[in-house]
Amino acid sequence: MAYDLNIRICLDIDSFGLPCTGYLMRSLYNPKDFQVPYKFRRFLHMRGDDLRIYTYTAEVECARREVDANSFKAFFPKWEDISDHKFERWSKNDHDLFKEAIDWFAEKEIFWIYWT
Repeated sequence: MAYDLNIRICLDIDSFGLPCTGYLMRSLYNPKDFQVPYKFRRFLHMRGDDLRIYTYTAEVECARREVDANSFKAFFPKWEDISDHKFERWSKNDHDLFKEAIDWFAEKEIFWIYWT
């Protein structure tokens, strides 16, 4: 069975019906501010059993299959803790770049991680 992990934007709507960002300081949504760097785009939609190891702790702790990027970052495993896992198509370089991507998504504060 396939295992999917997706990263999406979650926007609020202000009192004028316009998309906005920010929890305390609201600002209108400008797509250019959230354009995902090319090197991270491969992580927007992924499929494969290797991804389960990245979502397991978040799923147990949060009891759901979606979390904001900051929460996902908090549960992100260290390579040393998962390196003995038998990955099919995943390396330390993939892990490190995925971590860098999650850091970027978390910094923007409007990205969510979903998995099935």
